[in-house]
Amino acid sequence: MSGMRMAGAGLVMMVAAVGCSADDGWDLACMEGDLAISNEIHARWSDPNACTAHSDCVHVDRDVECPDEGTMLYGCPRVVHRDSTDEFTAMLEGVKSDLCPRIEPGCRGSPGCLATVPRCVDGVCTDLPESEVDGGPADAGPADGG
Repeated sequence: MSGMRMAGAGLVMMVAAVGCSADDGWDLACMEGDLAISNEIHARWSDPNACTAHSDCVHVDRDVECPDEGTMLYGCPRVVHRDSTDEFTAMLEGVKSDLCPRIEPGCRGSPGCLATVPRCVDGVCTDLPESEVDGGPADAGPADGG
């Protein structure tokens, strides 16, 4: 188990910026910043993602780029109702505006994202692993399969 912790610590070192400190105005190290972004998105996104058909559901980009700080934190795509994409983008811009100045400059991070397909399941947009979906991304039939 400690070997796994060391591997994780190596990743932290890989994404951490060099030569910066909290005295430079930031208070979130790279991994903390990535977690803070995820938590803020979860806290701020309240759309119920209600749907009636698979075609109602789409992936939206969850990447956070802080160009002034030289930071790029990639996130796995999020599934929302197609009519909520602009709202999600606006919410994400607010998260960036609030958190980018607080994140250690120069961070780079990328999660391992499972390949998924947006689907309407029990009236809610969700994502399912591609391997579990007949027809892959192009199969956008009604939620009830009919």
